[in-house]
Amino acid sequence: MQIAIDGPASAGKSTIAKLVAKKLGYIYCDTGAMYRTVTYMALKDQLPLDDETTILQHLSQLQIRFAPGDPEQRVFMNDEDVTLAIREPDVTNNVSQVAALPGVRTELVERQRDIAAKHDIVMDGRDIGTTVLPHAALKIFMVASVSERANRPYLNESAAARKPFKRELKRHLPRWKRKLLSVTAKIPSGRFHRYVKLTMPFVSTQRV
Repeated sequence: MQIAIDGPASAGKSTIAKLVAKKLGYIYCDTGAMYRTVTYMALKDQLPLDDETTILQHLSQLQIRFAPGDPEQRVFMNDEDVTLAIREPDVTNNVSQVAALPGVRTELVERQRDIAAKHDIVMDGRDIGTTVLPHAALKIFMVASVSERANRPYLNESAAARKPFKRELKRHLPRWKRKLLSVTAKIPSGRFHRYVKLTMPFVSTQRV
């Protein structure tokens, strides 16, 4: 069975996807972690982030895999555990540029579909329900308030990165709120089985 959780950035998709996968005993495919891993690879290998051809050449030799972990699953780039490294500020600040490369998106979408074809899976990310898994048995579209979406990235950072990230959050919060509001996705009417709006604090989502 395939469960697709879609929605705009920082709406709480990954939080809910992890809880659902754990509850059902399904594999959780963290698509955001896949893009972060490619970004980490590019930074580590000192590749120009706008050089799609070179990044794709390196990506062709790269294996991205997930492994069970406690309290959360681990992310591996080949044999290197990058679970924490891909949450550092340098990756966070550059992942959107790498994820925007058409060739990278095409390659990772194919990998995501291949994973989904082999397992009972919960997969989250933007365009998962419309592009990656359009025929999923259950498709959920999530939204959250602009304030919650602006604050959520802070919770996703590593412990070491939170203090400087919090300073940046306070400094740029008004601008980030305006940006998030301007790019909030319109809910695709009729294309999902459930529409969910998170209005509760982060910790309370453990009850969902």
